[in-house]
This record gives sequence, C-alpha cells and structure tokens, in this order.
Amino acid sequence: MNKYFSSLNEENIRNYVIKILNQVFITPKKESRTILIDTSPIPMDINTQKRFYPNEELEEKNFPKGYSASIGFFIGYKLVLCMDYDTKQPLYLSIEKGMAHDVNFFTQALDEMKNRGILAKESLIIADKGYFKYDHYKKGLLDYKIVPLIYPKSNIDLNKIYDQFNHRIEDFEEDLSGDNIYKRLLRKLKEVLPKWEEFKKIRWEIEDFFKFMKKAVGYSKYHQYTYKSVAKNVFIVVLVAGLIMSTDLGKSTPLKKLIEM
Repeated sequence: MNKYFSSLNEENIRNYVIKILNQVFITPKKESRTILIDTSPIPMDINTQKRFYPNEELEEKNFPKGYSASIGFFIGYKLVLCMDYDTKQPLYLSIEKGMAHDVNFFTQALDEMKNRGILAKESLIIADKGYFKYDHYKKGLLDYKIVPLIYPKSNIDLNKIYDQFNHRIEDFEEDLSGDNIYKRLLRKLKEVLPKWEEFKKIRWEIEDFFKFMKKAVGYSKYHQYTYKSVAKNVFIVVLVAGLIMSTDLGKSTPLKKLIEM
C-alpha cells in the first residue's frame, strides 16, 4: 500500500481520498446540508531556534511561513476543509501556503463542491470572520444558491449586506411552483445572520474534528519538508479520520468524547 501511495502525486491522493469518503458516507447528493468550512495550520518540524533561516532560504526551500491565532507564527502550510455538520464527512480539502488568507478559499471550495454535484441548493454554509467579504454573500446566494452564514466583522451594518440584493432578486424568474428560490434564500439569510452567535456551537464541530485528527490520527508537526510530501500525509490523515467518522463508533460518539478517548 505504501508503495502504491508513493507512486501517486498529491492531487491523485486527494481525489482518491474524496472518492473513498463519498463511497462510505451515504448522503443523498440533492439533499441540502449544513456545511462547515475552516482552516487549520500544518506546522513543519523545523527548529528555528537552533538556526536562523532568512526569508530567501525559506522560499528557496519551499518553506512557507504562516500565522495562526492558535499557535502564532510557524513554518508550514494550512489545511482548508469543508465538512458536513451532521455526518462529519470531509467534503473538500486542499493544502495552501501558511500566509494565504482564508477569505481566498470560500468560492474556491464552493466551486469544487458544486462541480462535483454535492453542493445542494439551499445548503447552509457556516464560516467564521476570516472568510468575511461582502461579495461572498452575493456570490453564495446568487451564483451557488446557498445560504452563506459568514460571521460578520465588528461594526458591520447587516443592511449593507442585504442591500446587495435589492435590485437583483426581482430580476429572477419564479419556478413552476410560483416560488422564487432567491427570495427564499434571502429570507433565510435575514433569519440566520442576525443570530450568527447562536451558530458558534455548530461551527465548533469542525474545530473538534481538527483536534480529533491531532490527538487520534497523527495530525501534528510534520517531518516532511516539501509541499508534495506534507500534502500526501495530511490527505491520508483526513481519510483515516473520515473513515472513523463513518463507523458506528464515529456516528454514535460525540467528537468531544472521541478526543478524550
């Protein structure tokens, strides 16, 4: 098996992981979901205390720098993950440079899930303030037909978000039932966005998934020093964690309890 995986590039392994997880999790593709999106740092095991690495050498050796609120500055990458809240199935994953801003990954993830046919209409996408961008509400609702529950930054006037749709919603035709899906989505957005703090407990599930990977599956500091090797190992860790979630143990045991086991 190790020989087989070593013959694949990182994108092959990523696609392989997604394919396996799609097979073990049985969820109707057309059914709307609650999807969580977040990132987690992937620090490389480089001891900068014993040796100073100038920026030029870090870049030359493909050692990207990153920052995370949880661990501060680090050398390495970040994992971008989308997860089904109810089943804990990883739906999207990518490895990005550590300093890349989370806001760049929102539509990137939606695009892939839409192209794979798993981004059902009227799904609720929950993301923290790092993904905040006025345009993401508009694109999420109008282009992807989902409800983008992105936590607003402080002092944001919610009416400024809603105003993006005032001259657009009426332009779309109603469906055969006489209902306009865009009006329905906007109603839902106006319902959940003012209550975004009430959804924090739901979003914490993806943070617990990261903690579970770190404690139970080996998602920690990596001794690999190239993007290719780091990505391969992280994708396999996500696969193992996802497979555990698909078992009777994963389905019946809350993540917090799995972390403590």
